[in-house]
Amino acid sequence: MRAAIALAVSAVVAAALSAGVVWQATAGDRGLARDYRNTLTVADGRYLTAAVLYASHERVGHVFGYQGSPSWLFVTVDSRLESGTYDVSLVTRDGHQVRIGSMTITNGRGSWGVTIVQPIAQVARVMFKGHGTAEMTAKLH
Repeated sequence: MRAAIALAVSAVVAAALSAGVVWQATAGDRGLARDYRNTLTVADGRYLTAAVLYASHERVGHVFGYQGSPSWLFVTVDSRLESGTYDVSLVTRDGHQVRIGSMTITNGRGSWGVTIVQPIAQVARVMFKGHGTAEMTAKLH
C-alpha cells in the first residue's frame, strides 16, 4: 500500500513538474499571442498576413494584408528595380482582377498602402506592372 501511494505521489509530482516546464517554455509564445490579439482588438481587426514580393523569381519586397475595419494592403520594395510607376491590381480567389492604384519606385525603393473592400482571405495575389519593366507578384494565400 505504501509503495502504491509513493508511486502515485511520484507520478503527480512528475506531472506537475512537466507542466511547469512546458508552461515556462511556452511563455514567450503566449505573450506574443496575447499582444497580437490586443493589437487586433485595438485596430478592430481579425488577422494580419504577409507575403514575399517577387520579380522574375527574385525577392524584391513584401506585401502585408490586414483584415479589419478597414482592410488594407501595405507594400515595401527594396531591390534593384527600375524606377517608375507600377499599376497595382489584386486577383481574387475566383479569378477577378481589380486595379487598386499605383505605386512609385525610386532607385529600387518604395512603399505604398491602400484600403480595400475585398476580404483579405479572398485575395489570391497582388500584381504590379510597370511600363517596360518586370512584373512583380505576391501570393497572399
